[in-house]
Amino acid sequence: MDELVWEEPPRVSRGQSRAAFLDIAEKLRANPGVWAMVAKFDRVGRAGSIAGHINRGRYEGITAGEFEAVSRSVEGEYRVYARFVGIPTAETTGETTADSNGVTIG
Repeated sequence: MDELVWEEPPRVSRGQSRAAFLDIAEKLRANPGVWAMVAKFDRVGRAGSIAGHINRGRYEGITAGEFEAVSRSVEGEYRVYARFVGIPTAETTGETTADSNGVTIG
């Protein structure tokens, strides 16, 4: 090395931010039930992790069960596919709630 270059290192890129999923979520909501490839990676673990985060509602503005996501290996890439399946309700989750008098609802 002949020369020093004085500069700050760039920020570490961690892929799509959680807030970036809002735009994707809106597009998926506009096409319920239709699968779309939402991300691709060069490592299997990253794709699986993202799919799991989507399924568990870990991104800003979404609820667990609202989207279905899977990861797949395609031609050396690890892809994440997702679709909007609807807003979870007590009927679809099997959860029950109680009203102010303690009466079970759902």
